[in-house]
Amino acid sequence: MRNKFILFCVLLALTGIFGLAKNQVTVTYIANDGYMFEAGTQKVVVDCMFYMEGSGHWHSPDKSVYEKMIKGEKPFDNITAIIVTHNHGDHYSSDIVAKYLASFNTTLIAPPQVVASLKQSRFFASGKSTILTAPADFYQSGEFEVGQLKITTLTLHHVGNNRGTQNMVAAIDFGGLTILHAGDANLDDLYTAKFPPNDIVMLSYWQGFEIDVMEKINKNIKAKHVIFKHAPYKTINESIQKIKDNYGKVSSHYSVFSFTFEGFEYYREGNQIKKEAVKD
Repeated sequence: MRNKFILFCVLLALTGIFGLAKNQVTVTYIANDGYMFEAGTQKVVVDCMFYMEGSGHWHSPDKSVYEKMIKGEKPFDNITAIIVTHNHGDHYSSDIVAKYLASFNTTLIAPPQVVASLKQSRFFASGKSTILTAPADFYQSGEFEVGQLKITTLTLHHVGNNRGTQNMVAAIDFGGLTILHAGDANLDDLYTAKFPPNDIVMLSYWQGFEIDVMEKINKNIKAKHVIFKHAPYKTINESIQKIKDNYGKVSSHYSVFSFTFEGFEYYREGNQIKKEAVKD
């Protein structure tokens, strides 16, 4: 009996080492809308493979982070999947992604507009990595399995005047804890699409400012935890305070990241999602 118990403990540990850490995901901020998710050996990056020197309004990875990306140096080594939500320069660089795909064995998941621009890069070379294309039609979903991850996509309109842009919402199932990254999706589209509930939902920062929007978030999206993202970097502190003054009155279950490589470990405790800051 004791041997069986020891074997069970070993198998449980190996699940975390070689596969997925059960109900536990580390989320690390890179820049703007870009984040890295890690669970066990599974590593996913979303909207962080870009570089805009002197970008001004939106936060860009700095030169040292850019160098790590293209060289595949930590933390950009052994990436299981690269997810790009849409074809905008503050979310994605075709040259950076093409260089990475040509050098390292990974999987890209993106909407058709992104894949088309990627293939126009002079650095694009087929064969090294896998490219999975989400549905082109709006309101259509796709299902993908990459490594031990289950990834569900939904093609929605981009917010504002860019309605023709294919914005791919991506929900990643890390073996029991799910994270939805909404990119720059029109929030009303996300409401009406009736996307399955996710534990953590990542929304644009301004969606934490208005009472009617916050009520819709809680009523229709039903996330256990919200991460507000895409805040203008030069006014990040003002954005954090405004979210606290507004969404903070509705729920304490939210996060806002404020500097590159800031990380939190999210885990399930009962029916809630808890977090702890990752220490260096």
